[in-house]
Amino acid sequence: MADTQTPLNAQSTFGTGWAEERFDGRDKYYVPQRFVDTDAQSGINLRNHSAWGKYFPSWFYNQGSWGTCVANASAMCFIYEWNKQGLPSFNPSRLFIYFNARKLAYDVWHTPALNPFNTNRELGSHVRMAFKGLDNFGVPDEKYWDYIEDNFAKDPVAKADTEALKQRTVQYERLDPDNPEEIAFRLKPHERETIGNLTLLRLRQCIAEGHPVVFGFYAYEDFKTSWVQPHPGDDSQGIWSFKALPKDNQVRGPFDGHAVLAIGFDDAKQRILCQNSWGAGPGISWGDGKGVFWLGYDWIRDYEATSDFWMMRLLVNEASAVPTPHPGPHADTGPEPSGRKVTVNFSDNQSGANVNVDVSVNQGERNVQGLLVNTTVAKQGYLTSIELRGNAAGVVANVKKDGKVLGTAKEGGYVQFGRVELEGVTVDVGGA
Repeated sequence: MADTQTPLNAQSTFGTGWAEERFDGRDKYYVPQRFVDTDAQSGINLRNHSAWGKYFPSWFYNQGSWGTCVANASAMCFIYEWNKQGLPSFNPSRLFIYFNARKLAYDVWHTPALNPFNTNRELGSHVRMAFKGLDNFGVPDEKYWDYIEDNFAKDPVAKADTEALKQRTVQYERLDPDNPEEIAFRLKPHERETIGNLTLLRLRQCIAEGHPVVFGFYAYEDFKTSWVQPHPGDDSQGIWSFKALPKDNQVRGPFDGHAVLAIGFDDAKQRILCQNSWGAGPGISWGDGKGVFWLGYDWIRDYEATSDFWMMRLLVNEASAVPTPHPGPHADTGPEPSGRKVTVNFSDNQSGANVNVDVSVNQGERNVQGLLVNTTVAKQGYLTSIELRGNAAGVVANVKKDGKVLGTAKEGGYVQFGRVELEGVTVDVGGA
C-alpha cells in the first residue's frame, strides 16, 4: 500500500488528474441550510477548527504520480463527513472511487481516454462522477482495495464490492452555476464575473457551514514553478501560495487540471486554504511538508481558471437503521447518564409549519441547548437533520423511529437524514 503520510518511493513528479465536466441539467445545487456570518468566519481553517478539526485525520494523502487527484480529494472529503457522524474510523479506497468515476463517465461518453481499463497513469476523472460513484456503489475500506500498482485500472474484486458501504446516501451538490456549452461560450464578461462572485460566495458559505469543497483548477505554468514561498514575517503560518492568476486571463491554462479540497478562507488576504494530495511531513519538498496551500480569490472568481465545485452530505438511510439493543434482566448497563434526559416526540408535528424544537439538558452548572434543524422537507412531515448546539461536550442525542436508532449526534455534531417520516420519531437528549 502506498503510505498516505510519507513520500511514495522514488517519487519524482506529482500527479494531477482533474477532468472538467460537461454540463448536466440534473445537477443539484448547494444552498446554505442556515445563515452563517461569513465575515465573522473569515480566517476559518476546518483542519484546526475547535469543533470540526477533529473530523480530519492527522495525515494527508499522497497520490504519487498518478492522475488520481479527484479520487484523493473526494476520499478526504468523505472521511471528514463520515467522521462528523461519529462512525468508526474508516479509510475509503481511492482506486475504487477512481475506477467507478471513470466507468460512469465512459458509460455516458464512450471516450477512449475515459475507459476505466486504460492503464495510462496520467488520465484523470470528474468530480461529479466520483461523488456519484460514492452514492451509487458506496466505497470499501482501502484494506479491501489497496492503492497499489496491481489494482490500478482494474475492476475491483468481489470482496471490495461486497464491503462497499451503502448504509449512507451521498447527497452531492454543486456550488458554481453551470451552463450548456452553447450558452457558456456566449457569456459576456460581466456575466462571467457574476458567476465567479456567486461561486466565491457559495464557497465561503459552505466552508463556514462546516463542509469542505472539492474543486478543480488549471495551471498557467508548470506546477513545479507555480508556487510562492512565504516571506519571513508574514502571517501565512509558513504555508505556500499558488501564484497569482495572470492578468487579463481569457483562456484556460495550458497545463493539466488539478483537484484539491477547499478547507478555509481568509477575506483579509483574499485567499482560499486548500488541502492537497501530494503528501505532508518530513521528506516532502512541496509546500514545506505542510500539505496545504493558499489560492487567491481571483482564481475562484475567474470563469476559466476554476470549475466543478462540489460538496457532499452523508444522509442516513432509514432502511439501514439498527434496532436499539435491549439489555437482559441482569445486564450491567453502566452508570446512569449524567444530567436529565429529555425526549422529544414528533408525532404531533407532522402538519406543523415548523419542526424546530429547543430542548435543554441540565448538566451541573451547564445548560446545553439542542436545536433540531428544520428544512423544507421537514415542513412536509419529514425529519431531515438534527444538530446539537451550545456547549454540548458530553451530550448525546439519539434519533429513534419505532425503537430503532437512526443516528446519533454528539459533541456539537449533527446527523442528516433522507426522507424519514415523523410518525414514531423521538429524540432522546441526555448526558453521555
